[in-house]
Amino acid sequence: MKVKLVSILFLIIFLICSITDMQAQCPGCTISLPAGIPADTVLVDTLPYAYKNQYYQEEMSFRLPYTSDPLAAVAPPGTNVPTGLSIDYFEIQSVTGLPPGLAWVGDRTPPMRYDEVSPDTRDGCITLCGIPAAAGTYTINVNLEIQVSGFIFPTPPIPLEFIVYPDTNASFITNTSSGCAPFFVQISNLLPSNGLSGFSYQWDFGNGQSSTLENPDSVEFTLADTGMVAITQTVVIDTFPFMLETIVVTASDCNDDIPFISQGAPDMYIKIFDGSTEIINTDPDFSILGTIDPSLGENNEYAPDTMEFPGPLRLKTTPYLVEVWDDDNAILNGDDQCGGGAISISALDGQGWHSASNGGVSISRSEERRVGKE
Repeated sequence: MKVKLVSILFLIIFLICSITDMQAQCPGCTISLPAGIPADTVLVDTLPYAYKNQYYQEEMSFRLPYTSDPLAAVAPPGTNVPTGLSIDYFEIQSVTGLPPGLAWVGDRTPPMRYDEVSPDTRDGCITLCGIPAAAGTYTINVNLEIQVSGFIFPTPPIPLEFIVYPDTNASFITNTSSGCAPFFVQISNLLPSNGLSGFSYQWDFGNGQSSTLENPDSVEFTLADTGMVAITQTVVIDTFPFMLETIVVTASDCNDDIPFISQGAPDMYIKIFDGSTEIINTDPDFSILGTIDPSLGENNEYAPDTMEFPGPLRLKTTPYLVEVWDDDNAILNGDDQCGGGAISISALDGQGWHSASNGGVSISRSEERRVGKE
């Protein structure tokens, strides 16, 4: 059984360092500010986090003040900002420090000047959009120019923390995601073969280069590779394991017919051994040792009876041994083993439902291939 996985993960590489081109990619924004905030204030939205390789589009609104008083109120400790000054205008000249793959556009053409006077407020917004190509915590700087009483003052940028989380669906990662060509990108494959046969790989690097290696060499991107480049990974896997999904006791010679004490259906549970090592025991009294959920096992049911067990269990070519027991009283060591002994199961049985018996006990079990990264 072969399974083909195709992962098309877009590595956004801006090989032309052009702010104008980047801004042209984003739609415009709509100013959205809380009602009732003062006219002469400074307020900047926070930005929601993003995920690598997933499209992102968010708007950030802000209000800038008429005077220096609001700036003095939020100035960092040790910063001397005089109060009582009228600010002629603010200009947002650029937004820098964006993660690779993200662009920005404002509600006005750069440099975005805000010189409104009361009662008109100095409100604006910026849209960030694109597909982040690298995870990490970034400091986005909104670079300003401020003029007070006809004089332009040196102004530090407004820093905004922005988080890009790793791609939760990534099947490979890169250690270089953006830059000005030429440069190299190192790719790390997240679907390794671990030395097993049955894996095959096909890489398309989006620039005319390809590879069939499990871990390809660094890929060079040149001046000819402009704009956005998509790296595609195709993996064919023929080694997915068989998993024991379900065990049903279809017949049993166990019962709880004890003269003058009790009668009725058995309380069946299972033990599974790897060689001589017990790896699963669903006896509810076994919970006294703190090793099993007491809700598993005891059920007072005749066959057919579906056994609950921690699973699914990955099967091997060497067999596991399954025993069926009737819980009577583990404290007094009164439990009874059903049938004539253990039943052998392994990956060699193949996919689907299988039946087996030993003495007076029979089981039916489901074995399935699990497709996916473990």
